[in-house]
Amino acid sequence: MGYTPDHLGHVNIYVRNAEKSQKWYEDVLGLHTYSFTPGRAAFMSADLNESHEIALMEVGENAAGPEQGRVGLNHMAWRMKSLD
Repeated sequence: MGYTPDHLGHVNIYVRNAEKSQKWYEDVLGLHTYSFTPGRAAFMSADLNESHEIALMEVGENAAGPEQGRVGLNHMAWRMKSLD
């Protein structure tokens, strides 16, 4: 038996530079910034009713490529109506 998600809650991405990444998501995708902490993280959304659909977590300019705890996808969170 499987569970079908209602919708994707958010995606958490490790990035080298949160400010540069935030600008790209604003300029290219038109996302809105919900919260931004320089040098740490940006929380962004296309839906102003959501706190964030994408979280950009800064790991530093010298971070290695996609490995655990490094630049790349950290996690995705799916919203479920019910687990019943």
